[in-house]
Amino acid sequence: MHPEPFFSKVAAASGQSKITPIDICVSASGARRATGYFIYDWGLKDGSAARFECVDVFEFDIAGLIERMIIVYDTHPIRSTVGDKYA
Repeated sequence: MHPEPFFSKVAAASGQSKITPIDICVSASGARRATGYFIYDWGLKDGSAARFECVDVFEFDIAGLIERMIIVYDTHPIRSTVGDKYA
């Protein structure tokens, strides 16, 4: 999925949310890559909420800007709470 439609859909559905960082790791091989491991307390505008662990993998361009982002999380807890309406 391209970033703009994904983040627009998430922003439209989201209410008050909180990210609690756990770890930030950088590439051991020297690649322009880092990961952020965190707990996401996702509040939705419809009043429901989902709490889950997530890892975002960031790949950076030569200027240090995010070139690519991969989001890794277990979808089961979210789908059991909010269903597929935000997929």
